[in-house]
Parts: sequence; C-alpha cells; structure tokens
Amino acid sequence: MQREAALQELKSKINTILEPAIYVVESGAIGRFCEAVGDQNPLYGDEEYARRTKYLGVIAPPGFYGLPLQQITDAEDNVDLGILLGPVFKSLPQIQQLGRSGVNGGTEMEFYHNVRPGDVLLTYHKLTDITQKQGKLGEMMLCTIEQTFKNKAGQTVAVVRTTLIMY
Repeated sequence: MQREAALQELKSKINTILEPAIYVVESGAIGRFCEAVGDQNPLYGDEEYARRTKYLGVIAPPGFYGLPLQQITDAEDNVDLGILLGPVFKSLPQIQQLGRSGVNGGTEMEFYHNVRPGDVLLTYHKLTDITQKQGKLGEMMLCTIEQTFKNKAGQTVAVVRTTLIMY
C-alpha cells in the first residue's frame, strides 16, 4: 500500500520542475574528474595548449558540470545516489519507496555549450515519466529524470536524462 501511495504521489509530480541547485565549475575539480575517468586531453587542464585551440582556453570535458554549491545531504547519506541525483531524492523521497534497490537504466546527454572553469550553472530537475513493468525479479518501476543545466547567460548548457530502474 505504501508503494502504491508513493507511486500516485510521484505521478502527480511528473513534469514539475523541482527546486534548482547551483553547481560551480572549478579547475581542480575538472582535473580530478579527468584523472578519475583517465582522460588526459590537455584541453581540459593545460591553459597554454587550450588557448591555441578553437576554444581559446580550458574547457570542462563533456559530462562534467561542476559540483553543487550546497552540500546535498541525501547524496552524502546514500553514496549510490551521487551528486547529480541527490537533489531529486531530496525533493521526491517517494522514489525510494518504489523498491528495495535500483540501478541506472541508462543516461542520455545533449550538449549545447562548453563549460569552463569559473562557470556557475543553475540546474533544474524534473521527473518526466514513471512506467511499471514486469521483470525477472518481479515488478519494477522505471523513473525518468531530466536535468537541465543553464549558465549565467540563461543558455542551456546541457540536458541529461537518466532512467532509474527500481525493483
């Protein structure tokens, strides 16, 4: 019963923009991200090299949008959520009532503008879909979450869509 109530509550919030979060793009964080994913492209850290390219300076690699200005306690309490989905779980705690565990069912990214060290991005989340399906482990819920990043000029920098599979 608790799961059904959570599902109905979430369905009522589809396409509602959640409280925005501010992300700050810092050169040290770009470097740590590149080190973690093994990307040694000098465009992401060598200012002298990057200045001679069409980008005229260092940019962040695609998929890196900085770190949240405020700590996201839900992400700290559950490291599996990560910093990108922490605000969603904070605003929509009912998602966690849909199942005992979950996995990332896929992520799509659309890139529109480069991100640079010093950029401050405003990000908006919204739940765009919830679908119930029968799987090998029983009933599962597919939750699609869209996150839009905008720069100070109001330009959309990127849109990230993540599908969570809860079972």
